[in-house]
Amino acid sequence: SAELRAELQGLAVAFGAHEGRTTEHARSAIKGVDYEHAVLAAVTAAAAAHGDTAKHVGMEPGASGSKKGDIVVTVDSTEAAGRYVIEAKDTRMGLAATWRELDAAMANRDACVGLVVFASTESSPASQPCLFNGERGIVTLDRFDPDPTALQLACLWARWTVQRRSAPPSTGPDEARITAAVERAQRAIAKATDIRRNHSTAARALESAQGILDDLTAEIRAALSEIASEVRV
Repeated sequence: SAELRAELQGLAVAFGAHEGRTTEHARSAIKGVDYEHAVLAAVTAAAAAHGDTAKHVGMEPGASGSKKGDIVVTVDSTEAAGRYVIEAKDTRMGLAATWRELDAAMANRDACVGLVVFASTESSPASQPCLFNGERGIVTLDRFDPDPTALQLACLWARWTVQRRSAPPSTGPDEARITAAVERAQRAIAKATDIRRNHSTAARALESAQGILDDLTAEIRAALSEIASEVRV
């Protein structure tokens, strides 16, 4: 009936409005956060755990005269000395452009290893939270759900790669064993990220459904009250 169609249309509008309010609330909760400095805080914590030092250099020109390369981490170990650079990105980039950007940052900051940290899986060109290729890596630190696990793995990988590039071939940890452990961690992090994303989607759907249910409950009560007042003797 026309009345039923109108009710269904009203529900659809209510659901959309509620979903919009939920999304807007999530975005406004992090409004004003400087993503680059959020990455710096996470990198500093990850580096300090292994005796390394992270420094924000994004406002300083480097060897090539540019400001490419936001964070430099100096590896302090008995086996080797070296550094890796981190570029924080809050915008979407393709894979080829990401590698070019990282190559420029590595050259500018005199680093033998580099990481690009993206603010979301949508902006990252990688199909997984961590992607490593030679001396370069891509990792996601989601600005709306900043779980640092993937970045911690990336910093460990970068540290190990710096050591491999700087130390004599006969020293350092077993390469095959470390590579296998890194790959296991990559797979586990990818699965955990998928589960976390599904949980968030389900939570938003439940919140939206609860809002609609509350509205319907109020409408039912109002209708029952109206009917009761009309049939009251």
